[in-house]
Parts: sequence; C-alpha cells; structure tokens
Amino acid sequence: MLSVDDMKSITSISDNLEETLLNPFIKTAQLLYIEKILGRSLYEDIITSISTGGTIYKTLLEEHIMPCLAYYSLSDAIPFIAMRFEKKGITKSNSDNSENIVNDEMSVLIKRTETSARLYANRLVSYLNENTNMYPLYRMSCESNVVGSTNTIFTGFGRRKSNYSASNGNYI
Repeated sequence: MLSVDDMKSITSISDNLEETLLNPFIKTAQLLYIEKILGRSLYEDIITSISTGGTIYKTLLEEHIMPCLAYYSLSDAIPFIAMRFEKKGITKSNSDNSENIVNDEMSVLIKRTETSARLYANRLVSYLNENTNMYPLYRMSCESNVVGSTNTIFTGFGRRKSNYSASNGNYI
C-alpha cells in the first residue's frame, strides 16, 4: 500500500534514512491501523487489487490511505530510528554531525505524528462514509461490526486505547 519512497515524500523523513529501518513499520501499521479502519473485506480487496495492478482504488489509496499509513508508520518507527537492537544490546544511533534527542523530545515528536495520523484516519473514515456506494465492502464491514465502537490501538511505546465511533466515523 505504501513504499518507503512514498512515505518519505508524504512525511518529513530524510531521503538518506535507510529503507530497512522503515519497511517493517509500514507493514505493521497496515495491519494495526489500516485494516481496522477499512475492515477485513475491503482491506483484502485493496491488497488483491494492488497485487494485480488494478487501479479501482487509486483515489482512495493515494489521497486517503497512504497519508494515514505514512504517519502511523512514522509514529511507530520513531523510537527505532533513534535506537537500534544490536548484538551488543540496544544502542542509540550517533553521528559526528548530529546530537541525539532526549526522551521528552521523542515523545513530543511521536505525539505530533500520531495527531497527523489520526487526522488522516478521520479523513479516511469520513471519505468512506460519504462514498459507501463506491466501497460496498466497507459498508459490509460496518454493518457486520468489524469496526466496533471501541478499538485498541497499539503504539511503539505500549498500548493506548483509542475511541472510534462508527456512527460519526472519528477517532479521538
């Protein structure tokens, strides 16, 4: 649904950041956030369409899913960009030309990217609710309560409860 290059063009990530640091977070964010929003039926249909070169979901993907996925991926990746799991243990990345951020600064950065992700999630849900005739698989997911009244969303630092209202389609 999203490449690292797409993620870099949507967010403020440096072009120099290694793809291998971001790829796992894109896949995880897809499963943790995007599948919950879309419902399994629509999610799987979009994945199938992408793998077969279909363009039926082009607008939905490019204008709504990709920005949402980019910011959720970034918010989950931030701690792991700053710290790495190495043979000798967990290490902070270091460079002669830069200074590591402190935990408070990292928390602020994560919160800001989560805010952007929720904004795009709300836009995605609103778009889907306004266009249920174009996305009947989404409507079916809502009708069968795949997206419940309350979802638990996992972030990079632990578990956070996020209220989702199927009636108005907004995350808090």
